[in-house]
Amino acid sequence: MGYTAKETIIHNGEKYIAGEEVLDLRESDIARLMRLEVIEGSGEAEDQEVYKTIAEFKALKPTEQAEYLASVGLEPSENTGEYNKQYKGWYDSNR
Repeated sequence: MGYTAKETIIHNGEKYIAGEEVLDLRESDIARLMRLEVIEGSGEAEDQEVYKTIAEFKALKPTEQAEYLASVGLEPSENTGEYNKQYKGWYDSNR
């Protein structure tokens, strides 16, 4: 599983030119760099799901947050104010 640079980028202090495999990627790095369209997946990586960042999740309406929590396998709390805390806990353990 790997990702290659589509253009010259600097990640974790390392410079990668177009076509080189970008190493040491966390889930949050993959999501951000894919959104910026500066990396592309190769092999099995294209099948890997990219999850919303904490900021993206917080921007959702409570009903959308509940649906998203359920989509990642969490039972949404009865208190909508707990959704961000629930997602952050899940996100931190899955990146």
